[in-house]
Amino acid sequence: MKKTIIFLLINIIYFFKINAQQISQIEYFFDTDPGFGNATQATITPSANISNLTIPTSITALSAGVHQFYIRSRDTNGSWSITNRSFFYKIPNVVNSNSNIVALEYFFDNDPGFGNATSVSVSPSTDIANLN
Repeated sequence: MKKTIIFLLINIIYFFKINAQQISQIEYFFDTDPGFGNATQATITPSANISNLTIPTSITALSAGVHQFYIRSRDTNGSWSITNRSFFYKIPNVVNSNSNIVALEYFFDNDPGFGNATSVSVSPSTDIANLN
């Protein structure tokens, strides 16, 4: 997962290349925008080309599931780039792969939270691949 995020960072940062200005600041955040200048700062040396920059990040504090990763830069004139977004899925820690699936729920568009979506009746099983 960490390699995927670093790969995304490198590709996104490549698009920030500005010939006339130097990039002086980079910041990133997950899921919720704290506002320009308030996200996690990445240490960089101001440059017009930062395409090979690697920024170490950690997703350990994030819950399992779908998240959004955002990154943006600021040039030496104080102008911010557009905020680029990438989705990723953090795989949950599996304690026991032989555990029975005992509950199932679904939702459309907005996740109401675990246990708050529409329930589906299931018979406890380790495999529900053929459930209609």
